[in-house]
Amino acid sequence: MATHFARAYRNGRPNNDEAKSLFISRAAQEAVRDFKEIGTFRKTAGKELFFIVRTPSGVVVPLEKGSIQLATMIQRRFDINATSADIYNGLVNAFQVEAFQYGEEVEVHQFSHADVISKTLYVSLLDEENVLKVTESGIKLVKNGEDGVFFRDPENWQSWKFIPNSYEKGIANKLLVNDVNFLTSGILTKEDQALLFEMWIKSLFIDSEVKPLLALIGPSEAGKTTVLECVKTAFAGKMGKAETISKEDAFKAAVAAEPLFIIDNLDATEMKWLSEALCAASTGAWFTLRALYLNNKKYSVPPRAYIAMTSTNVDFAQNKTTVANRSLMLEIEPHGLNRDPASHRAFILSKRNEILTDLVMQFPSYIKAWREEKEIPYTRFRMAPFELLTRRFQPEKVQAVFEKLTRAQTKVEAENNPLFMALDRYFATHSGANEIHWRAEQLRGMVADVSGQDKWTSIGIGKKIKHHERSLKQKYGMYHRPVNGYETYFFHRPKTDDKEPQVEIVEEKGETILQNINLKIKNKTESISTSST
Repeated sequence: MATHFARAYRNGRPNNDEAKSLFISRAAQEAVRDFKEIGTFRKTAGKELFFIVRTPSGVVVPLEKGSIQLATMIQRRFDINATSADIYNGLVNAFQVEAFQYGEEVEVHQFSHADVISKTLYVSLLDEENVLKVTESGIKLVKNGEDGVFFRDPENWQSWKFIPNSYEKGIANKLLVNDVNFLTSGILTKEDQALLFEMWIKSLFIDSEVKPLLALIGPSEAGKTTVLECVKTAFAGKMGKAETISKEDAFKAAVAAEPLFIIDNLDATEMKWLSEALCAASTGAWFTLRALYLNNKKYSVPPRAYIAMTSTNVDFAQNKTTVANRSLMLEIEPHGLNRDPASHRAFILSKRNEILTDLVMQFPSYIKAWREEKEIPYTRFRMAPFELLTRRFQPEKVQAVFEKLTRAQTKVEAENNPLFMALDRYFATHSGANEIHWRAEQLRGMVADVSGQDKWTSIGIGKKIKHHERSLKQKYGMYHRPVNGYETYFFHRPKTDDKEPQVEIVEEKGETILQNINLKIKNKTESISTSST
């Protein structure tokens, strides 16, 4: 039976007295009528536009000109392909306007969704139709759209099979974590970093708004990129590759397009906008883009991706201090032997069904621990959902490892920071001082002296202290209160232990040198005035 569109479009030629634009518009409206017979037009809160097919159940088609799914539907139903630009664009525009004006609101997820109300996890099999529903009672295979939870499969992510009766228990850790050569460096041990990396992999199933940034730090040829590409291959399939990024718009589009995004060689880039963009993406700030329909209105998209990065240093986290306390910075070093990355990824791909099955099978116990929480717990880590995930999987380890993680983040934030450098220098050169108290003006002089720059003002120092307050409290036990009418800041000598670098003073050619990991501050051995208020 001919479709409404076919009867209106006929041979593709308008009537003799009909303008071509009117003819295309009329035919496109009939196509809208046809689509309503097989599904519904929907929109998200951010005005992303979709068509949801009834059969096969719940297939979600993005209403975008570049969507392969939409192009396939139009070709099969109306025998119109994208090369017939006028009519094809007319159809897409009509669908977009229909969804924008009249579509019911719906949430559309990618790969997985953890419902915080029902405490249920849904995981897509990436075949457009089938989903795993995970509760504390077990795992069920359901159709896309179950409980009103819809999935749009990320482009280029391949489908996978859930094989609960034929997988090796523990294979995910064996292939993705145990092979990584983590480096004990000061605060976090190899075991700590392996645990955090394991928990980060599991967190990829929890589509939280707040997501920790992951950075693998290490020298060239340490295998940083291969490690992350193996993880992405396990989740996405053959297209599990890292990317380079140079423009902010491309970054926003990438992190909104799929659940996992790998930025390679972060230290090789000069992008002033990146630190701010990383912070925004990790805390769930929506990106606003401009739509190409209905009077050029805007629409908003959430940053769906967990972001992983590789770098040889931590400079990217020092350009904007809030990057450090949103990040898991794990250090790795080269193995004694090498193996072909392409062959290794191919092996991971061959075990993909087992790896994903192994990971999903661990979540009923997670859901049980989640449901047993009487109230929303407090956390130490700014990326609270990640600490809560770790607590539900590893309750006996979470406190110790996150205390060390917080100290490690503070260490990164403090390195090469003039405020911390000034405090470290003072405590290093005044062995008897266990507590000091200064006003902003006195700190201004200390910071100017250690940085060699006279750009600091008392107001600026006060803002800098407020900006770093969390880390200053963590490292120096800082607090502040008025003394004689002036706001005064109190700092205590930082504690050291065998896990942290010791500060030492050495004499070299008549100069005092403070040595602390990468921090080397040269200063002439003159007395430093630190009068108390």
